[in-house]
Amino acid sequence: MKLKRDTGANLEIVQGNLLSPQDCGRAAEGVPVVYHLAAGKGLKSMSDAYLNSVVTTRNLMEAALAADDCSGSSISAPFPSTATSG
Repeated sequence: MKLKRDTGANLEIVQGNLLSPQDCGRAAEGVPVVYHLAAGKGLKSMSDAYLNSVVTTRNLMEAALAADDCSGSSISAPFPSTATSG
């Protein structure tokens, strides 16, 4: 996607479905940083909130980890996660 005005920034906006690991991999391919700024709108059921927040964020962050020399940043989760269950 092209930006409407030139800001001088080296920025690429990739459109895709965050539920698709393949789309997430395409977004993380060949870039040093992926910024995840997506958020759902409106009221959701718990299962919708999980699917459209947790699963999508996980897909994109896993793609960033799998890509060479790519890191990720998300407004909905720290990256990389160092939390352990216990």
